[in-house]
Amino acid sequence: MAPRPSAAAAALANLDELLGRAEEAARDMRAAEEALELVRGRFEYAEDPAERDGLAAEALDCVERQLNLARERRRQLDSVEAKLWARRNRIERLLIHARGSGWWRAHRNLAKRGASPGRRDGSPEVPRSGDKLGSHSRNADREDQWPPAPT
Repeated sequence: MAPRPSAAAAALANLDELLGRAEEAARDMRAAEEALELVRGRFEYAEDPAERDGLAAEALDCVERQLNLARERRRQLDSVEAKLWARRNRIERLLIHARGSGWWRAHRNLAKRGASPGRRDGSPEVPRSGDKLGSHSRNADREDQWPPAPT
């Protein structure tokens, strides 16, 4: 009988699987965006209302595909987050047992103030450059205007 993998090995295997699914989802999202861009280009030059109607329906299919991909990815990430919260809670219970409830109250108060409890100096975490709110892609303005409103 083969030995059972350790919890760490199982966690690493789960991360590898998650990363593989993330890469696949990113490829699928990119393919849907490229398909949408082709439809957008054809739509801009189409003059026949029936052709424009068909292209708009095709564009809707592309966007719905992207929504489905995003929904599935969110579901996967929600599952990962739930597992991480469970792990965090187990570790926190272990620390409360080892260090006492006074440690937990101090830890909780640091977190409420926006400081990272893991930082020895209690200083707040600094957002990374990619974490800026309001940042958007270079095509955001163009994407918000497509398809054009019916005239």
